[in-house]
Amino acid sequence: MANGKMIGGEGEQGGDLDKIVPPLLMLDESAIKRGGERGGAYLDSLGRYDLSQLTPEEYTYFATCVVTGALEQMTAYLLSRLEQKIPF
Repeated sequence: MANGKMIGGEGEQGGDLDKIVPPLLMLDESAIKRGGERGGAYLDSLGRYDLSQLTPEEYTYFATCVVTGALEQMTAYLLSRLEQKIPF
């Protein structure tokens, strides 16, 4: 894949399986952007932007927002691809 890391098939290296089974999830620019938006919104709600100043609990929640946002976008992409392939 040109603009992101594929997750599934043979993984980052690629291989014959990727020619048969498309990647399950794609960590691309849109997924990274969504994760950043979610993490940024949390920092906005705190009014703080220096990650070193966050408590352990705040940092854990920030990281959760970033990862969840990226996974949300990756899942949306996967679902849109599945809907395109269903013939009924």
